[in-house]
Amino acid sequence: MAKKRVTRKQLLKEPDEFITLTGRLIQWARENSRSLIYGACALVAVLVFIAALGYYRERREQTAAELLSQAMEVYQQERNRETNPELLLSAARPDMERLVNQYRRYPAGRLAKLLYGHLHLNAGDPDGAITLYKKALSDFGKDPSLRPVILNGLAEAYMQKGDTAASITHYEQIVAGKDRILVDMALFQLGRLYRQTGETEKSRQALLRLGSDFPNSIYADMAREQAAG
Repeated sequence: MAKKRVTRKQLLKEPDEFITLTGRLIQWARENSRSLIYGACALVAVLVFIAALGYYRERREQTAAELLSQAMEVYQQERNRETNPELLLSAARPDMERLVNQYRRYPAGRLAKLLYGHLHLNAGDPDGAITLYKKALSDFGKDPSLRPVILNGLAEAYMQKGDTAASITHYEQIVAGKDRILVDMALFQLGRLYRQTGETEKSRQALLRLGSDFPNSIYADMAREQAAG
């Protein structure tokens, strides 16, 4: 059966789908002009907010970095004039407190927790140091270069408090880590602390490992002597 041909005249009479759809959209827009205006304003407001938030964060990060630099500069200037760790801590305290409280979510604020912890430790305030080191550990706990430094600070702070068991725990975490940063020092300290707690064999094993794994360490010769003695 022959297919019926559609003439050009008939085609011209058919409604164009695109034109029809466009017409409907125009008609809807006329009827809902207020909704369209409100929607457009809301979209613009969201875009402005996102842009402003990005600018705000960038400015906050820059301010935090400048504040950290300023704090360390003040600390260094005071250190050149004064050797008392407590006075050095007092000099750095205002800027450091602002950093760890107001900018704690920014890189400079997170790093300030670690540096501020060192200042507390040097000033003989182990409790203040432990609080800050724990906050820094939550920020940098997965960083292979900073984690051992923070654990070492915690171990020293607990040692300063006289809590040998807690100090040993943190030195053991350094030794168990995948990175070799501060492992030789941690082994040396464990050799000493194990001996204090009466664990002589664990002390000897820690010192022997130090001598074999880190032959060029500044602690190696002392470790060999203590292990042999």
